[in-house]
Amino acid sequence: MVRRLATRTALLAAVLLAGLTVPRLAAAQPHGGGPQGDAAGLDMFLGAVVRDWQQAWEMNRQTNSPEVRSHLTHAKSLLDEARMERDRGNLPRAWALAESGAAFVRRANEMLRLRDRQGAPQQTEQALREAEEMLDRLRRLGPMGPRTGEVDRLIEQARKATAEGHSQVALRCALMAQDQGRRGWQESMHARMAAQRSRVLETVVEPLVEQAMRLAQERKDERMTAVASRAQEHLYMARQMDTETQGGPKARLLESAMREAELVLRTLDEAGYARHRSERLAQRAYDLDQGK
Repeated sequence: MVRRLATRTALLAAVLLAGLTVPRLAAAQPHGGGPQGDAAGLDMFLGAVVRDWQQAWEMNRQTNSPEVRSHLTHAKSLLDEARMERDRGNLPRAWALAESGAAFVRRANEMLRLRDRQGAPQQTEQALREAEEMLDRLRRLGPMGPRTGEVDRLIEQARKATAEGHSQVALRCALMAQDQGRRGWQESMHARMAAQRSRVLETVVEPLVEQAMRLAQERKDERMTAVASRAQEHLYMARQMDTETQGGPKARLLESAMREAELVLRTLDEAGYARHRSERLAQRAYDLDQGK
């Protein structure tokens, strides 16, 4: 009788002890990990945290907050270390590192949300001001092209999204308008420089090609006559192009014609080429002085 009573008492104590221990273990490992280790649960948890980390990193690229970047960099270090511990089979330590990394990611996301609430409208307005300034400059240069029209459309979308309370959409459209405006202005400046160069080259190349052809024919040099003919062809093709809209390709053709004509002069009339070279250097110095 006494032995049966002792056995029942021991069993009851074991049940009560198990009931107290299991909840504590589950609470300590909220994602399924434990002292024995749950590898599948750890892998799922790490995958989810890494996805959150990637999204936060991409979001922070727009304004590149040093504090957010610091949190995410530390989180990545912890997550990388967690993977290493998981591969070594040290699952409890891997869980602890993964949880620490997740805490840094959560903090970074909180900072991003706070920044969006506080900084998005100001950043949007700043981007829109620059985009509108670029748009005004482009309009003063001439008729609206595809790039100018795209900037105008994006500015309208950003203003509409702001009025409707969609701050992130407004910011995205404003940043795109800002980028397109910068690109449009750079392209316009390059086009104007190319057009100016084409106009200068055209005045220099035409007499040079004529001189080269005349000299090649006078010397009855078939090879140099062929070179001068190519120079004439390039000059003719360049004349067919519009200086304002095709300044770059036109300048390249004129430069080809000039190189070919110079080859004829250098081969058949070294003294004449030297005079041409001096005149060309003088003209270039003048152009630079005038800011051309």
